[in-house]
Amino acid sequence: FEGYTVSVNKKADDYDDFKTDVITANQSVITDCIRNAIQKYDKDSITEDKVKKDALAEIQKKFDTKSIVEITISNFRKQ
Repeated sequence: FEGYTVSVNKKADDYDDFKTDVITANQSVITDCIRNAIQKYDKDSITEDKVKKDALAEIQKKFDTKSIVEITISNFRKQ
């Protein structure tokens, strides 16, 4: 993948603790979560939806937040 976008729920209780500057400061952590999700699968079983679901769960757990509600992955390709 070439990049990602994080979508947040501005109405979430913990949104004030997890704004854009926190996401920006933790880009490498979020990238690692996405890579970890990718590594769970082999080339025959991987799908973009599975990776996004697993990465989102890992990110929510790592940051203890529900304000992050979606991950969009740019140019996801199986090789």
